[in-house]
Amino acid sequence: MKKVSYGFDAPVVIRNLFLGSLGLFLITGLAFFIKSQLWFWVAFIYLFVTALSFFIMAVWTLYSSLYLKPKLISKLIEDLELTGCEAVLDMGCGSGMFLIEAAKQLPRGKACGIDLWLNRDQFNNKIENTLSNAEVEGVQIELKTADMCRIPYRDKSFDCVISSLAIHNISDKVNRDEALSEMLRVLKPGGKFIIMDISPAKSYFEFLNEKDNVIVQTPNTIHKYCPPVHVIKGKVTHQKESGKLYEEAALC
Repeated sequence: MKKVSYGFDAPVVIRNLFLGSLGLFLITGLAFFIKSQLWFWVAFIYLFVTALSFFIMAVWTLYSSLYLKPKLISKLIEDLELTGCEAVLDMGCGSGMFLIEAAKQLPRGKACGIDLWLNRDQFNNKIENTLSNAEVEGVQIELKTADMCRIPYRDKSFDCVISSLAIHNISDKVNRDEALSEMLRVLKPGGKFIIMDISPAKSYFEFLNEKDNVIVQTPNTIHKYCPPVHVIKGKVTHQKESGKLYEEAALC
């Protein structure tokens, strides 16, 4: 019987933290039997504390990805207040946790996801795995291999755009801003967006807040996640106005 396999984020980072902690523990373990002067024991304690810190960060990051992320995503989908007939796009959908959770709320709608399927961003990140997860969960999704900076959909195609721990994988700010511009391009007037990401998310807020046709909330920082994540929510208004008039989208 098939089971869902959403994997975990940042496998390279987690691996390096575990290897770093293991290496330092081995060094301190061997060094413990070496007699030396006071400065040596100061260095020994420093290395041991560093090794322990690496290990705790690796475990915390893995726990966040496997156990905290599903709870956060479930809450974010609730916040979208989907009526069931919207078109939703997940930018950087990966194994599909966010996308599939949205698809469960769209019996008459459409759930689409784009990704480049890079294993350095998420463990076992491949399109076949995402399709398998959707099949197990009993939902229909549409997937495309595509760059977030060049979303392969027409203007004003979606009622909602979501993204989880994906945009920061774009290396430079110019291209991250391009991805955000693409998000706004494919959103319908009145469309909503929710972005969950690590520290670069603060710059997403600054970029979006400068747009006259966008209402964006100040990032909500979740410190219990490792590393801390920032959640940005917003809407595209029906028309460009300096006052940023709030208008609900006629989604169905």
